[in-house]
Amino acid sequence: MIEELNLWAAQDALLAALGEQPGLAGVPCEIGFPASIQPDHVWIDGAASGSLGNSLSGATSPSDETFRLTVIVYTQRGDEYAAVRDRLKGFAGAVEDALASPTFAAVVPAWSVPAYNLDAGTDGTHRQLSLELIVECRCW
Repeated sequence: MIEELNLWAAQDALLAALGEQPGLAGVPCEIGFPASIQPDHVWIDGAASGSLGNSLSGATSPSDETFRLTVIVYTQRGDEYAAVRDRLKGFAGAVEDALASPTFAAVVPAWSVPAYNLDAGTDGTHRQLSLELIVECRCW
């Protein structure tokens, strides 16, 4: 029954929904930490946490499942901070559109983003921004 968790289908549905977003055209989107982070990149963290309304047993399938996915939106550019931030905001809007899409809703009928973390850095040449979105999902 673990193989029937909605978590697996939600990761796949979100990846498909990200691929449908015009605002992410040309931006690599994947599940799991990238082997090589590109200047623009979106990934669904492979780690997740969740709970079930009913404990799994040998004869039951998951239902009333709540879990958290983390989506990371990343960009780096040699531009001024505001320009890099605006680029990140555009990508984040496309991620929000993916979460609100029928593709994701077919698996996850209810979701929210109760927390986020914005991290800024530099490699000495480029400004780097990373937005981590915590997505709480509810399936039944």
